[in-house]
Amino acid sequence: MKKQLWGPADGFKVVNGVMYLSPEQPEKNLLCRLAQELPKQAWYRKIQKKHYKPPFIQAYLRGLEMLNILVREISFPDKNVWPTREDPYASLNRNLEPDWLCKLPDEAQAFIRRAYATGEGTDPRAISPNISLLGFGYLIPDCGLSEDAVKVFRLARLMGIRQLSFLHDPVSDETTIGSGVFNHTRYCHSLDTYALAGLIAHILELDPRLLNTLLTAAISHDALTPAGGDSVKLIDPEAFDEDINYPKLLVGKDWEEYRERYGIDRDLLVETILGRGLLGQILDLSDKCAYLARDIHYYANWSYSRGGDQAEEFGEVMYLAGHHPDLCALWQHLSHENGRLVIEDPEALTRFLRARAGMFRSLYYNPHSRFFEYMLGKGVVNHLYRTGRVTRRDLLTRTDAWLEEMMNQELETQYLLTSASSISGAWIETFPDQEQAKKRAAELASDPRVIVIADTFHVHTSDGTRNFQVRHGGQVMPYAEARPEQVKLLKELMSFPAFTSVFVVPANKLHLSALSVRRLKRMLETN
Repeated sequence: MKKQLWGPADGFKVVNGVMYLSPEQPEKNLLCRLAQELPKQAWYRKIQKKHYKPPFIQAYLRGLEMLNILVREISFPDKNVWPTREDPYASLNRNLEPDWLCKLPDEAQAFIRRAYATGEGTDPRAISPNISLLGFGYLIPDCGLSEDAVKVFRLARLMGIRQLSFLHDPVSDETTIGSGVFNHTRYCHSLDTYALAGLIAHILELDPRLLNTLLTAAISHDALTPAGGDSVKLIDPEAFDEDINYPKLLVGKDWEEYRERYGIDRDLLVETILGRGLLGQILDLSDKCAYLARDIHYYANWSYSRGGDQAEEFGEVMYLAGHHPDLCALWQHLSHENGRLVIEDPEALTRFLRARAGMFRSLYYNPHSRFFEYMLGKGVVNHLYRTGRVTRRDLLTRTDAWLEEMMNQELETQYLLTSASSISGAWIETFPDQEQAKKRAAELASDPRVIVIADTFHVHTSDGTRNFQVRHGGQVMPYAEARPEQVKLLKELMSFPAFTSVFVVPANKLHLSALSVRRLKRMLETN
């Protein structure tokens, strides 16, 4: 049975300092009914005189605007109660609500409470009104653990680092990349993971003594993401391993004060980051659900804006997302037993894992999405790093914008990433071994009109089926035992053959000078 967080009239619920927003919206028939009934109410007519009469002809639009009028009315209460750092939700006390609010249907009450909370009712650090496929939105106040963690771990830098690094909309025959890379950030992902981990802790009734350690791990787990993101990690995997290097963050006066203020268990925090124990399992699931929900949302919007060019290979993901709006909301199906996280609905997990595999095939590991990763990440950035122009410290303290400027300077151009955002005519050739690929790359590289990159593909993730426990037939067991046929299919979907690709980009599509093209070709030849 799905776990429920909100009552029908709530609109939001505050859990562990985070406000969780219900994704439910008023049904059309309710809005039509409100458009007919509200004007008959004396209390509503009195309020409307201070605003205006909704001009819409359609009844449901009039009903919606009437609710918005009531939101504006409640947003400027007579009682002088405002959010404070000590109580960021002070103005949301139901004792302060006008008497007319409880006269409305539950769905209308929920709409007004949610709209007020995300508007004049709070002064937050971040609002995400509704995360598609996760089953909630959230509001994080600008105080408490989240505020202090952002300062101690210097997480504001992640606002300038794209979640998907140099990955871009796949290049297919006779199409272009469109607008280039995806722009949602690693900071957004960190807050999503923080909110989701806190919600799971609430669902599981986690020991309060462990809560702050879990929340710290969730919000800071990507603190060591370099400028350029995962694409840059490939140039020196050991130096940029976020998990192994995480303990290096836990030093200094600011950390010690933070640790003492929130009762953080340092050893447990490190174990959680490494994915160990119950907290590590919660973090791992929160991380996976958070990134998949955001990435599907952005990739789907990209695909639609391009007229659905990726419909064939992205089809199952779109089907699952379209038919299961709670596709990534595994928090609704959780329990824990003997220190293990348990997913109560194996079918929900199956859908999630199939969608994840679909994203790896259609985007994350799709060679046609990785032209920039190889050309810029493993090409230009690798050159800058190997020659000392860019250091590990630089990459761990700077943002994508700084790194792109360094690349621009090296190639004596401007806006490299922007000008390279349309590379129609690019293509890929694949070979079973490196020798054949290198020979072909050398042949192509002799042509000054093309940029050539040869790279061997390495898989850096698992199919995800080994990590989950599910309840099946009343018993807790590994997912692989409960759904062996599905596991076999998932392993096939996540099986990527070893091959070497030769990426070929027409130089004129990069809008570089002849000198810059020659420099770029030399960088790629020496890497």
